[in-house]
Amino acid sequence: MKNIKVIDKFKDFTICIMDKKTCRIHIDEILELLKRIPGSAYRTEDILSENKNERFMYGKWEHSFIAFEKEKVAGVLIAYERKGEKEGIYDKNSIYINEIAVSSHGTGLGEHMLKTFVRRAHYIYLGGEIIIRIQTEKSKRNETVVQLYKKVGFCEVGIKSYIVKEDFVMEIKK
Repeated sequence: MKNIKVIDKFKDFTICIMDKKTCRIHIDEILELLKRIPGSAYRTEDILSENKNERFMYGKWEHSFIAFEKEKVAGVLIAYERKGEKEGIYDKNSIYINEIAVSSHGTGLGEHMLKTFVRRAHYIYLGGEIIIRIQTEKSKRNETVVQLYKKVGFCEVGIKSYIVKEDFVMEIKK
């Protein structure tokens, strides 16, 4: 954990900014955490990339967090600035939490990482008001996750529909 910017401590966890170098060093542990998310199929290149399909992930390495318990990766939050689209639910610039995963549930780490993220979000390169968004599957199995986001202060602002599922789009304005 040398040369990593520590931003918070919580119980036995140390929360740091996840820069690209740190991500490369811990990529296998990060991928293991992300595999716990139902339906995820991340590869190394997906995590290290600064593009998602045709969308550029502005500020990804400034907005993303990694949490350690001793020297082991215990959590990851991947976020970036998402440029507003001309129409649709993502019509304004926002800071978008792409993924959050923790090694063990019930520790409070996920909630603490989200609260730390919201507290620290004080700028947006792309301009505009600070809007933090997250998208999560609208399903029975995901109700606990939705409740966690609401507990942190996110509220539902819309539904994004796909061929096989629907997702809640949730946000906090600062």
